[in-house]
Amino acid sequence: MPKSTLRANIDAACNFIEQGLVPGKRSIIGIAGPPASGKTTLAESIVERFNATQTDIVPKCSLVSMDGYHLDNPSLKEIGLFAKKGAPETFNVEGFCRAVKRLSNTNSVAFYPGFDRDLDQTIDNAVAVHPKTPIIIVEGNYLLLNISPWNVLKKMFSSTIFLGVERHILEQRLHQRWATYGLDPRVAEQRILLNDMVNAELVFNDSQTADLYLR
Repeated sequence: MPKSTLRANIDAACNFIEQGLVPGKRSIIGIAGPPASGKTTLAESIVERFNATQTDIVPKCSLVSMDGYHLDNPSLKEIGLFAKKGAPETFNVEGFCRAVKRLSNTNSVAFYPGFDRDLDQTIDNAVAVHPKTPIIIVEGNYLLLNISPWNVLKKMFSSTIFLGVERHILEQRLHQRWATYGLDPRVAEQRILLNDMVNAELVFNDSQTADLYLR
C-alpha cells in the first residue's frame, strides 16, 4: 500500500472510530479484508496513532489478531489441511469467537495469542488487553464472512471496516510475501493460485457489508 494511501486510510479509519466512541464504553472495531490487503499494517498503524497521544500508562488502543487462532502446523498436517493453511477451516474459529466475545468484558486483564510469521506459529498469551483500554482493534480475513460459524462475529463488533484491494495487486503482494519467506517460486505460484486467491475470492464474495469501506 503506497504511503499516501496508507496515511489516508489511517486518517479515515481513526476519524471513523473516534466518531463512534461512547464515553465509558469499550469500542471493538473489526478490520476485515482478503489476504495481503494490508489489514495488519493498517491495524497496527491505527493502534500506534491512538496510543501516540495517550498520556496514561493504560493503552488507549490494543490489537487482537485472528492469526493468533491458526491451528498449529502438526495439527494441520494430521488432519490433511497443512497445504490449505490460511483457509477458514484452518483456524480455531470457535476459540476465536469466544475470544472476541470476551473482549466486551472489562473487569480484568485478558490475554490473547499472537502469531509469529517468521516462526510460522502462534505465541500463547502474547497480547495483554487492559480492562480500561477503550478501543480494541480486531483484524482478520474472515471477520465479516457470512458463513457459519463466522457469521456470528459481526454483531460482536461496535463497527467494522473492510479493506479492499484489486486482485492483481493482491497477487503481486503475495508473490513478494512468499519470496521474502524463501518459498520456491513454483511452489509459491501454486499456493497463491490454489489457496491464497481462493480465500481472497471467498472474502470478496461472501463477506457481510462493513460500516466503512477503504481501498
